[in-house]
Order: sequence, then structure tokens, then C-alpha cells
Amino acid sequence: MLLDLREGHIDSVIVYKLDWLSRSVKDFHSLLERFEAARVNLVSVTQGFDTSTPAGRLLRNILMDFAEFQREMISERTKDKMLARAQKGLWNGGSPPHGYASQGKQLVVHPEEAYVAKRMFELYGTTHS
Repeated sequence: MLLDLREGHIDSVIVYKLDWLSRSVKDFHSLLERFEAARVNLVSVTQGFDTSTPAGRLLRNILMDFAEFQREMISERTKDKMLARAQKGLWNGGSPPHGYASQGKQLVVHPEEAYVAKRMFELYGTTHS
């Protein structure tokens, strides 16, 4: 989109909501500057406000601040939840570390891989490589 914007192929960017374009105030304003420089209109389908007025620009900025706040709160809650699961001994997902297998909601030792992982630590302890 930014390449098409630079080459003048776009005259409007239409989004469902502003926070679907960006949830970072800094990134949003950077995009907005690019749109304004290229004379591209930004239209939010569900948020009808006039950004040609000071009140409309204020509302737009407030909405972006709340979108960023919401993103940060979701991130914080997710990290807290993952920490609580880990403290209970539960696996949070992803690829299990070498030497373990995911079984249900927990990690269990994978005997063949565990031997290799243990040997790697022993070798590192003596060779530092």
C-alpha cells in the first residue's frame, strides 16, 4: 500500500475502524503524515467524524490513544496469564524445548532427546563451545 501511495495510485484508504489500521499512536501519525503528503483521504467506515475540524481531529486522536491503551492492556494481561500458567507447571504452547515433549497441558521429558540435551550441557561445561 505504501508503495502504491508513493506512486500516486491511491486517492483514499478506507478502514472499518481506525484501530484496524494501527494500534500505535506513533505509527498512526506517521501513516497520517504520509497520507497527507500524498493527498490521500483516510476514511473510517464505522466512525463518522469530520477530521477537517479541530474537534474531529481531537476525537480521532482520542480514539487512537484508547486503541493503543487497549493493545497494551491485552498484552499485559496475556503476559500475566502466561506467567501464572507457567508457575502452575503448565505449558504455554509453541515448540517444546529439546529434550521435552508437550503432553496435554504440560511438558514431559522425552528420554532420547533428554540424553542429547544433557550431553550438550556437559560438553559445554568442559569445552565452552
